[in-house]
Amino acid sequence: MEKFDIAKVDCEGCENGLLSLPDDYIRKIPKWVIECHSSETLRQLGEKFLRAGFRVSFKPYMWQTEYHIAGRERSFHTKAEIPQGFLLIMTAYLP
Repeated sequence: MEKFDIAKVDCEGCENGLLSLPDDYIRKIPKWVIECHSSETLRQLGEKFLRAGFRVSFKPYMWQTEYHIAGRERSFHTKAEIPQGFLLIMTAYLP
């Protein structure tokens, strides 16, 4: 079986499909970079990856003829304040 070190997910809004994956499946890949199109999606995915044992962070971006970072990288936790109205890039890795 082929082994992967990183998964990059940029699927234009269908990232919710990751929510149905079993935790042992997502742990087979030690690092994930996921583009989230809503703060609610980021919250659900962040909580799932935390429960699976990952460390999770995110950065907000905005589009103005090209991508611009709209804030600093933040650690994700269950009570994290997630900005609204931005594209959010979530990074999760196994420690």
